[in-house]
Amino acid sequence: MAYGTLNAGTITPGSGNTLTINEPVTHTGAVTLPSPVINTGVSGSAVLDSDTMSGASATKISSSESIKAYVDANSTADQAFTTARVGAATTAAQGVGTGNTPQFAGVKITATGGINFSAYATSGNPSSNLLDDYEEGTWTLGNVSSGGSTAYYTKIGNLVSIFFDGTITLSSASSAGLPFPVATSAPVLVYHTDLVLGAGYIPNILLSSSSVYWRKLSQAGGVYTDYTDLVGQFRFSATYRVA
Repeated sequence: MAYGTLNAGTITPGSGNTLTINEPVTHTGAVTLPSPVINTGVSGSAVLDSDTMSGASATKISSSESIKAYVDANSTADQAFTTARVGAATTAAQGVGTGNTPQFAGVKITATGGINFSAYATSGNPSSNLLDDYEEGTWTLGNVSSGGSTAYYTKIGNLVSIFFDGTITLSSASSAGLPFPVATSAPVLVYHTDLVLGAGYIPNILLSSSSVYWRKLSQAGGVYTDYTDLVGQFRFSATYRVA
């Protein structure tokens, strides 16, 4: 098939595989161009030249200038929106405040360490609203031979909760080893098995300073007697204030 040049409506045969159109051509109907090369520019009702993409249609093509203008305008708006949303999310995550003292709805992280709940002090007469310590771990009783014992503690602020469970052989009336010293001495009832207490006695311990004092309490007279040769299973838990 020969290719050539279209001049004023006339196709002039030529060589090669190129059809050159030098004049405006009006055609009604479908035209298929497998691999067209269009020089200079295109125009017409099927070409959309709108920076806002107004009039966009599935049957129109857009000019490169309008596409660039539309993308540039919306990229700026999208970036501003994204920046605002990221800023809001960061503020929500970090709280108000700066540096190492952010604040979340009234709960404030202090620069010296701890969480200040003063915004929620609604009753009583608090001397402090600062939570500055949390700790958990294990502890070991002194003067005790124990088999398979479990002893752990949890400290929140100035309160310590302790737990002990084990079979012990006691060699003294007291055992050092509390994880933290006691502010005020306090008796604690205990669970036991296989203990020789004598009629009318119940086991009891006293937490004082940094030690556990092993005692038995007379149910009749309320008199405490120290243990010095206790053998058996002891289990107790207690919460006390740290000195």
